Amino acid sequence: MREVNTIDVVRIFGYNPGGMLTVGRTWSVGSEYRYGFNGKEDDSETYGGGNIYDYGFRIYNPRLGKFLSVDPIAKNYGMLTPYQFAHNQPIWAIDLDGLEAEISTEKNTYFIVLKNVDFSIILRKSNEYFTASLRNFSNSTDFSINAQLYDYADKWDYIKATTPQPVTDYTPQGYSVSDGKRIAGRSSSQTFYFAENSVGVQYSFGKGDVPAGSCFGIGGGTPIIINGLKYGESNVYTADAPKGLPLVGPPGAENEKYLLQRSNGVYTDQNNSAVGKTILGYNSKSGTWILVSQQNGKEGYSLDQIRDKLASMGYDNVIGFDGSTSSTLAKDGKILVSPDTRKNSTIPAGLNISVPSK
Repeated sequence: MREVNTIDVVRIFGYNPGGMLTVGRTWSVGSEYRYGFNGKEDDSETYGGGNIYDYGFRIYNPRLGKFLSVDPIAKNYGMLTPYQFAHNQPIWAIDLDGLEAEISTEKNTYFIVLKNVDFSIILRKSNEYFTASLRNFSNSTDFSINAQLYDYADKWDYIKATTPQPVTDYTPQGYSVSDGKRIAGRSSSQTFYFAENSVGVQYSFGKGDVPAGSCFGIGGGTPIIINGLKYGESNVYTADAPKGLPLVGPPGAENEKYLLQRSNGVYTDQNNSAVGKTILGYNSKSGTWILVSQQNGKEGYSLDQIRDKLASMGYDNVIGFDGSTSSTLAKDGKILVSPDTRKNSTIPAGLNISVPSK
């Protein structure tokens, strides 16, 4: 005779996108359980069941899809109403406490919005896999990703790697700078960097090596959006551009003013919805960062789709790091997106982003 496991269901809810209870789709065995949409407490005694939720910092009205008071950090989100819920995108975002939106997964792709970040560089040790180096680095919430492309000393060892390889045989393309000093990498003038010019004050993105004098930075990136200009597989020009401008490569300094999109060869390699991706974006107006990570081999988004989504959200600087089977994402040391064994054995460096706990 086979034992059958049972589960006691005490309450069932159906919600509209903004959190209002769907008529005829709610059931419970009693009224003792007070929590509902997004796990927040339902203040049914005052406003009736499912009409008001307590988010701690603010009170939320799911019928309106709005908070009833101004967001305490509304000044950081000038593009949004101060009463908005989840960046006005309740289908794919949740609002944890009334302060900011926490972006979840969509089509096997993580979208993680970050604020008040603290960057640090991760250097793998020769006796450990890259994922073993992704630990919880502080008392804050830590997100860790792989960084730039890298060189190898021996192609055969690189292709056949199944155990941790000597880090001296693998050099990051592009400088890794911490506390104003280069701690890893080599010059890579044709790739792109992001840099912190002074602690938490000003950030820059551009082509070439991390600028001298930067307190922090990582090079070796693929351009997706740089200073508001989109990148893609080919050049795209304004309607008034001269005829015959090249579809690939530099159009000449005198013609750059006509560019709507700039071509990039490495971009093409990752512009596939099933290829792994590791992306870092920055919104210079709101001071908000976003991490995008996709597991290689699982259907997700093309790079074009991610680029356009982030541009619509106000991210004016976005770079991609080593993708495909290198793509890695960890939260507090827990691996969410995993590289394959060869890359896990050889990736030399990564990036850790700490966010203050609320």
